[in-house]
Amino acid sequence: MSHGIGPYFHRDLIKQLKRCEKFVLCFDEQTNVQNKKQLDLLIKFWSYGEGLVVTRYYKSVMLGHTQAHVLQDAIINSFKTDGINLKRLLMLERDNPFVNISLENLIDEEMKKIESGLLLLGSGNLHSVHNGFKTGISSANWHVENICTEIYSWFKQSPARKEDLVDTIDEFDDLVEKTLLYFTITRWILLGKVIARVL
Repeated sequence: MSHGIGPYFHRDLIKQLKRCEKFVLCFDEQTNVQNKKQLDLLIKFWSYGEGLVVTRYYKSVMLGHTQAHVLQDAIINSFKTDGINLKRLLMLERDNPFVNISLENLIDEEMKKIESGLLLLGSGNLHSVHNGFKTGISSANWHVENICTEIYSWFKQSPARKEDLVDTIDEFDDLVEKTLLYFTITRWILLGKVIARVL
């Protein structure tokens, strides 16, 4: 796929990125099966075509070392090669607070040179977003997360009820998903998808 239709998807992603105002770069460096350091880059952005935030594979870069300045060069050079404006980078999504904090600082310094900058939410920016969403939901005092969990459990614990659910959905619309989603209390931002599936 990467050599066949992969270039098409890559060009399509670049075209979409050039249309959006901001995007988030997600990255993960790891040692692959050939015992080489690999930097996988994914991009989260608002897709006008789909009408929602999507995560798309951007590219993988093979590296010898993974110090922060090496990662920074790989990311900046990838953007330059593809004509992606660095000013559109909103934030980095990272999981490892050690090398990644240095990388975040280096990229932020680079962006300040072009009168821009990263949105800095701390080491676990996803945790901050989830906790903020949790606080908002909790303050509403609707307990919608409990209702979703109870509905999920009610159907999960009985094969007969689950079959009835699928049959009922089939009667209304073949395009509707036939499974309920489980809500995890550490992923508050996904509660919307769980609620949508229940409805």
